[in-house]
Amino acid sequence: MDNTKDSYKKYNKRNPMVRMERDVYDRLVDFCNENDLVISSTISRFINYSLNNVEIKEVSVPTEELFIGNEKL
Repeated sequence: MDNTKDSYKKYNKRNPMVRMERDVYDRLVDFCNENDLVISSTISRFINYSLNNVEIKEVSVPTEELFIGNEKL
């Protein structure tokens, strides 16, 4: 992943917004309601935790392909 300053997209810095799947949002709202939490601070904490604990690993998956002579079918 290229993290140079030039590679960053231009985002709305005044009103940051993140889109998510509706069912994920509904689960978040349920969680916050059940625990008397504010959605914005809760999602910020969840994301911060994830970013601090994520590990990206490259994996290779062997595949089989059918050839006759040098021609792939």
